[in-house]
Amino acid sequence: SRLNTTFERGYVSLDILHTYPEDSGEYSCVVRSSFGMDQSNPMSLTVMAEEGVVTDTQLPEQSMVANIDRLDERLSARSTRQDYDDRIPQSAPQFVRQIDSAVVAENSSARFETRVTPAADSNIQVEWYKNGVPVTLGSRIRAVYDRGYTALEIIYCYPEDSGLYCCLATNKHGSAQSNTAQLSCSGSAGVVTASALPASSVMNIQRLEEYGEEFRPMEADLHRADPPRFLAPLSPAQLQVPEAAAPAALSARADPGNGNRVQAHWFRDGVLVQFGSRITAGFELGLAWLKFAYVNSEDSGTYCAVLESEHGQAQSTAAQLVCQPGGTGVVTSSQLPGNAEHSIRSLMQLEEEMATGRAAMPGADAQQQPPPVIVRGLVQPPELKEGERLGLQLQIEPAKDGNLSVDWLKDGQAVTLGSRVHTDCERGLAWLQIGHCYAEDSGQYWAVVRNRSGAVESNRVAVLCHASESVVTRTQLPGGAQGFQRLEDLERQWREAPIGPEEFQFREFVEPQSQPHFDIMPESVTVCEGYPAKFLVKLSGFPRPRVAWYLNEQMIASVSPWILSYR
Repeated sequence: SRLNTTFERGYVSLDILHTYPEDSGEYSCVVRSSFGMDQSNPMSLTVMAEEGVVTDTQLPEQSMVANIDRLDERLSARSTRQDYDDRIPQSAPQFVRQIDSAVVAENSSARFETRVTPAADSNIQVEWYKNGVPVTLGSRIRAVYDRGYTALEIIYCYPEDSGLYCCLATNKHGSAQSNTAQLSCSGSAGVVTASALPASSVMNIQRLEEYGEEFRPMEADLHRADPPRFLAPLSPAQLQVPEAAAPAALSARADPGNGNRVQAHWFRDGVLVQFGSRITAGFELGLAWLKFAYVNSEDSGTYCAVLESEHGQAQSTAAQLVCQPGGTGVVTSSQLPGNAEHSIRSLMQLEEEMATGRAAMPGADAQQQPPPVIVRGLVQPPELKEGERLGLQLQIEPAKDGNLSVDWLKDGQAVTLGSRVHTDCERGLAWLQIGHCYAEDSGQYWAVVRNRSGAVESNRVAVLCHASESVVTRTQLPGGAQGFQRLEDLERQWREAPIGPEEFQFREFVEPQSQPHFDIMPESVTVCEGYPAKFLVKLSGFPRPRVAWYLNEQMIASVSPWILSYR
């Protein structure tokens, strides 16, 4: 990136953007072809090293001494003043300027400014909030506070920065909050995935990326469905463990096959084993295992393991687990003080009275929630483009029913949820959000609301999403494809010129004298401010003519920002 070479139509150059002392030396250019080689004369480059760290003061000696004396006078005068704390304002913060809302585009900057008093209070603390959450500062988001002036600056905005912003000022006398300002950031186009290569180059790359013959057996193994299988029986086949005295474990070696989702299930006497902190299971590195931290009497029985994948399942052999009672087992006696039996009997009687009283309560039926009612239905959304967001909202009653459920349907099928599609129901509001729509999301949407008293179906809305252009075939260069066409015309003229065998023989050519003539005239160019502009002409004539450019009848000198070249 620092050394650049150029070779174009007989012109060769070496550009060093920034030099270092180690670049010093002799440089030469070597050119080779099928008929021989040639080397230019050596050129010497000398780079003078600069001083790395400037340690000398840049101030005049007299000015520096005067500044130090003046600072000493201020420090001595301050010591005779009253206590500095007496001059600190004794009041709570107050905002004297409103924060303005902003609407920006993605990658643009945004700035919120306000003023807070007292400005001379050095103990005041300022914090910015977005949607009620403190703003995280960093290289992209910065906060400034200086003598009552405070600002929040976002160097470049993203759509997720949109929201409500406010400022909170606090000191030892109280706190104050500014008004709320809204930031709206509209998203721009994402990553350009279109290829700038011609179709023939893309086909060649795809052909190179295809699998060779050495990968054919591996590809065949991927398409073969191998179900899981056990390679050995459960070990041990018979296990006797004292109650609550020692851990226990059952394991078996197994082959998971080539399935992507392999799950191991354990059964005791035909009933699925429930796992927890005492009983754990797993399948790792071809070994299925079941572990007990300690064994209780109800753990006794016949165990077997089942491996299941999308290609099938396999069941292991059976193993017997026997829990031997006795010893220092589980303490089942009551630890309550006093008459334990009387206390336990009283608690059981109280629980029975509460259960029967609740069931026989006359207002229990009256507390049953009514059937759901749709207060506000779905609103027909506008037509969308691929990549835009979709939001459908529904208001229902009763809002405080804990048994209320909302199912969203699309063309009669349940909507599949994921990272792109979200649904929620809270306080009588149910909504469906799609982060970015595709063309296959088009269809009819509605919701079915249910509770214990009944169900109701909302109105149906039609969603239409237009697919965007998948491959961008237009040129992304300014001025269209005129530059490519000009190069193709010049190359076509060079190819069509007949070349005989005598052209490859070295002979001195004497060009006849002729007056200058423009073969290709310059064309008008329209560019935006800050962009480069280039005028290209082709001329002929011998001896070599002198070329000068004019701007509004004034000659242009070859200085920045003008670059004049004649090859």
